[in-house]
Amino acid sequence: MADRLAATGVLLLGGSSSRFGSPKALALLHGETLAERGWRTLGEAFEEVLAVGKAADALELPLPVLDDGASERAPVYGLLAALRAASHELCVVLPVDCPLVTADALRRLAAERAVPQTGSLPGAYPKELLATLEARVARGDLSLRGVNETVVELDEVELLNVNTRFDLIAAAITGWARERADVRAAVVVGSQVRQELPADRWSDLDVILLVDDPEPYARDETWVAEFGRPLLTFLEPTAVSGQQERRVLYEDGEDVDLPLIPVAALERLDSSPDVARLLARGYRVLVDEIGLAERLARVAATAGEVPPPTQHHLTELSSDFWYHALWAAKRLRRERCSWPRSASTGT
Repeated sequence: MADRLAATGVLLLGGSSSRFGSPKALALLHGETLAERGWRTLGEAFEEVLAVGKAADALELPLPVLDDGASERAPVYGLLAALRAASHELCVVLPVDCPLVTADALRRLAAERAVPQTGSLPGAYPKELLATLEARVARGDLSLRGVNETVVELDEVELLNVNTRFDLIAAAITGWARERADVRAAVVVGSQVRQELPADRWSDLDVILLVDDPEPYARDETWVAEFGRPLLTFLEPTAVSGQQERRVLYEDGEDVDLPLIPVAALERLDSSPDVARLLARGYRVLVDEIGLAERLARVAATAGEVPPPTQHHLTELSSDFWYHALWAAKRLRRERCSWPRSASTGT
């Protein structure tokens, strides 16, 4: 392990987590809460670590929490509290919802006294900025943008921000894939990265896994528990390329599709117009051990215009929709009628 720097690492425990649905600090990633993970990573990089949040949140964490002393929620209040309390002149701030940031990346921010290309957090802030920050807050400016204008380029995957439970699953897949020698790449496609029509709460998460041999992942389903608690999982053919994908429904309702593509099939994907159109809608590379990013950009650039659906396709789609809508209503009615009186009346 590299030597710890003479600086203070600051873990911001976060706000109301309204989009996530529960405190992100307590969310689990590979058996650790995000708070414990951030605390550990900061401890690997710096001599002192502070966690800053709201005492009123009463988060059950095995680490001390410094109250930021503000009635409002904004990262600047956590930074101010940390700058006042820190033993060292330099603070490096890590939001709890950036779980893939490494200790090496944090050390680089400290060494360069910088922020990354994506914004103001995580970032390094010296105590000399305390008066500037206090003046900004006094006039109602709660933003940290522009406070530190020194920027360094970091791996954007490390800077993945967990705003939703799908983001947490994507982070879990990234960490897992990086530890697997036979998983050569992981790429998010579909609604979560679609450029024209953003995902909504009913969307799913599609992560293509490029692996040496898909068979072990098709045969054994236990690996999907690395990303959450699965309620059910099954295999079905992929929409393109004729491979298999493992579909998973997790306990909080997240629908995750994991196409299992052998690395040997990459050449066939290059010439597929369906793959080109899929990539042209948007994609995000999470893991790339085979130089895949350039290849995907080249394939996406070959995408032509999407042909309009035929009458046959429209008829099939509408028939499928109404079949499942009516089938679901029928099952719900049947289950409702079969419930015992005590279940429906509470008596």
